[in-house]
Amino acid sequence: MKYEMNKVGLFIFILCITAGITDLGMVVLGGVNGSISSYVVSIIGPQAPVVVFVCGLVAGHLFFPMQQIFPKDKP
Repeated sequence: MKYEMNKVGLFIFILCITAGITDLGMVVLGGVNGSISSYVVSIIGPQAPVVVFVCGLVAGHLFFPMQQIFPKDKP
């Protein structure tokens, strides 16, 4: 089976990698206050707290999924 990534998925992947590298560079050079998340929380947060909440919710669901509590049923 061959897996392919469409152009939109590739663009989003490259965008996320670029944002991550840029954020890492900002943190290394400018400290934690230079990070993208610090900017979003301090500048956008007071004006639109829903944006910060939704970004955190999406990131939490994508990168920190909850572990399964109950054991899977074995057939």
